[in-house]
Amino acid sequence: MLHCQHPEPGLHFIAPVTLEQRQPPDVAVVSGNLPALLTRIVGRDDTIAALAAQLARRRFLTIVGPGGIGKTTVAVAVAETLSGSYYDGVWFVGLASLRDTDLVTSALSTVLGISLPGAHPG
Repeated sequence: MLHCQHPEPGLHFIAPVTLEQRQPPDVAVVSGNLPALLTRIVGRDDTIAALAAQLARRRFLTIVGPGGIGKTTVAVAVAETLSGSYYDGVWFVGLASLRDTDLVTSALSTVLGISLPGAHPG
């Protein structure tokens, strides 16, 4: 039994305490769908570390630049770096092939496996 004295006089909390595990420790949980990096990342460690630190503070980042410079590779590396920090995992939603911004919601709901009312399949 746990007995905690509340800071306010006259209030008490008494309850049995049990330890619950969400997943057995020997079961690997796959949460996410990050694409495998096909090549080794060279010279981007500082960028990946800086973006990972910013993501912890800002919750949303946009990486911009011309095609072919490695934006997706860096984003996936940042996601891999932080994947253990998020209980529900890290999910990759590829938007490069979308030609209509109205399809973003559909792409998100498809990857995340959720149904949105009024969403039109892409």
